[in-house]
Amino acid sequence: MLNLLGFLAFLALQLCASAAQRVVVADIWKPAPTPTSSNSTLQRRELSVPLTQASDRTLYRIDITAGTPPQQQSLQLDTGSRRVWLPAIGSSICSSSLVDCADLGSFDSSESSTFTSSGQTDTIAYSDGSGVTGQVFTDTFRIGGQAVSNQVSLLGKQGTDVHEGVLGIGFPASAPTINHNLAAQGTISSNRYSIHLNSLSSTTGGTIIFGGIDLSKFVAPLLRVPVLGSDLPTVALTRVSTLKGRVPTVQTGAGYSEPAILDTGTTLTILPTALVDDIIAVMGAQYYPDATNGVTIIPCSASSRSLSINFHFGSSSAGPTINVPISQLILGGLGTLDGVDMCQFGLYASDESNGAFPTTLGETFLRSAYVLFDLDGGKIGFAQAVVDGVVGIARNVVEV
Repeated sequence: MLNLLGFLAFLALQLCASAAQRVVVADIWKPAPTPTSSNSTLQRRELSVPLTQASDRTLYRIDITAGTPPQQQSLQLDTGSRRVWLPAIGSSICSSSLVDCADLGSFDSSESSTFTSSGQTDTIAYSDGSGVTGQVFTDTFRIGGQAVSNQVSLLGKQGTDVHEGVLGIGFPASAPTINHNLAAQGTISSNRYSIHLNSLSSTTGGTIIFGGIDLSKFVAPLLRVPVLGSDLPTVALTRVSTLKGRVPTVQTGAGYSEPAILDTGTTLTILPTALVDDIIAVMGAQYYPDATNGVTIIPCSASSRSLSINFHFGSSSAGPTINVPISQLILGGLGTLDGVDMCQFGLYASDESNGAFPTTLGETFLRSAYVLFDLDGGKIGFAQAVVDGVVGIARNVVEV
């Protein structure tokens, strides 16, 4: 009996200590893409689906509320942008079916007692040419059950090629991000957050922790490297290797250093064309016939092969290395080519020097990494993610 009482007392102390931690934990989730018809065929000179960098529109989302009383919103979680916008109820964004407002939510400013308009109109433009225009406002948001007051946002009225509202959590611009406000208002102890997307086979998604990390979701150590500049979460990618089993082949030369953006708002991983050429030769992928935009395809069966890519960061050999297995790089089925079931490969070839997309580590990289975004310290931490298909259970959370 005494042992039981002692254990219960210890458990109560642990629960109190956990409750006292200034962290905010929220689930993130990725809708299942619409499957391609099983009898579709990839013609030699004709694509059956638009294979572009943005062909998979099912990006990771997070559920929040805005206004008083709270109105539910499902927003795209975007580490590569710094602004928040919500679709306005009755706007052309909703009526033109750009955004599924019935499912994802829209915001009715007239129903919120804490809504304040700035009287200004603004536009948010994204690198892929999409964008939204609307009214700048402040209101009370709730994320992970915690309130954030006076959050500056945009109430979207018109949009171009946008598919959901966005919660930008990148580096602060003219207005503080929601994570900056969580820290400034004392809800979390620092302007840092960690992301665990979970594996591609996970049916529901992963977790974001503002002000903390979950020690059970990665393999130690978690190593930090400096951010390059102050506008985007960009780090130095200094070595890329392909592995057949455990045998590595370095695909980058001595002294290689490529600025790479970490972006949950990009489905694929974008690398320089010459590097992608070398990687797909090892992985058994190929450029789609006649494709000129760097899109690659691969037999769906390749997901079971013992192939992977190592990404190394920082100037030191002791810097973090993340291993991405081929199973996390093979996306949805596209149909058959010469009788073989083909899938989209999760790399995209692009050269920023030619005016195309910059090197970007998107979802196909991030699913294998546990990433700490240290906005206070100007660093990003990496560790190999533990993926188990379980979502929403933060088992060993500590402040950072």
